[in-house]
Parts: sequence; structure tokens; C-alpha cells
Amino acid sequence: MVIENNHSNEFNDNTAENENECTSDNQQSDNIEIYTSFDDMKLSTNTLRGIYAYGFEKPSAIQQRAIVQLAQGKDVLAQAQSGTGKTAAFILGSFERIDTSLKTPQVLILSPTRELADQISVVANEITTY
Repeated sequence: MVIENNHSNEFNDNTAENENECTSDNQQSDNIEIYTSFDDMKLSTNTLRGIYAYGFEKPSAIQQRAIVQLAQGKDVLAQAQSGTGKTAAFILGSFERIDTSLKTPQVLILSPTRELADQISVVANEITTY
């Protein structure tokens, strides 16, 4: 599945335009269900606690499309502007698949730079405190 968004505006403001389905300048390979709230995604209670404790109120456009797909184990290639919530999207989707009863590595996140790795680590630790 490919989710690509070429809008120049930020998604954090959650305007009505951003909540609509992909428009003609966006490409997608599958018919992707869009979730307008984190509660509708059927995420675990601990994940929802982490989301709301981190300060998220509504999922951004990229999060609306990617979190559930990742949580279902589907391959996702997503592209969006900086500051749109991509990091949280792949963290939430990936970590939702973790079986806490297993004491083995289950998720591997690769980063091209140390700075991005540090950012990912901070977000992951804050969201997954529950």
C-alpha cells in the first residue's frame, strides 16, 4: 500500500480539508479506510492512554490512514510533509503489534541519522509509558 500526500499545508491543524479522503494529487494503491478518531481504530487501552497523555486529540491525515494498516501487519509506504505525525503513526501501528508476554525483540526501527533516531526514541518512550 502506498499513501502519499503532496499537500503543502500542515495536517496538525486538522482542518476539514485535511480530514477528507485523498484527493486527486494524492496516490494510494488500495482503498484505505480513514479513521477520524483514535478510538475508532480499536487500539489497546494502553496505547490510547499513551496517545491522549502525549497530547494528541485527533489523528492527522497520515495517521488516519496508516496506523491501522500497520497494526494489521500490512506493508505501508507513506510520504507526507514534515510535522504531520509520521513518526507517531509508525510507532503506534508497529507497537500495537507487540506481544508483551514475549521477551524478544519484535520491532526494529531504522533511522538514517542519529538526530532522527533520538527524536523517534523520545516520542516512542513518551507514547508507550502505559
